[in-house]
Amino acid sequence: MPHYAQQQLGWQATVGEVHANPFTFSAELRNLQANDSSGEPVLAFQRLYVNLNAFDLVDGTTGFQAVELEQPMLRLDVLANGQLNLLRDWQQAPARAEQAAAPADIQSDTGSSGPRIYLHQGDLSAGTLVLRDFSQNSSQNDSQNDRVEFRITPLTFSFITPYVEA
Repeated sequence: MPHYAQQQLGWQATVGEVHANPFTFSAELRNLQANDSSGEPVLAFQRLYVNLNAFDLVDGTTGFQAVELEQPMLRLDVLANGQLNLLRDWQQAPARAEQAAAPADIQSDTGSSGPRIYLHQGDLSAGTLVLRDFSQNSSQNDSQNDRVEFRITPLTFSFITPYVEA
């Protein structure tokens, strides 16, 4: 995970613990902390639990039986050019990948309509969303005096999607 965050987003990330059970198709990550290239916290959570539904994989659907996220924090910045910080970091990934390694021979399926994803049960508890608006800045320097910040906390919700027979 830390390597992926560095390679794809330019973030420094740490994970406390990772537990996986290949028999139940489940994984648990604890204590993730990710800082962006300027060293500011951008993503964190205390616990993420994911349980895949193996039967959905047969028909090409990525089915999640359960996803639980405890105490997540996500920071979204609207930059001076109107772009989001996450999108900017993601778009800069190809430049980092070219510097890090030779290009891989990857085949793409252009006829695909995208991945099919199904989520049966989701729980988010005690989350925080930090929204910062730098879009009114007149200069490239994003000083704290030139931003508007909104902190939405605690974010808590649960949902269950009923199974639908095809």
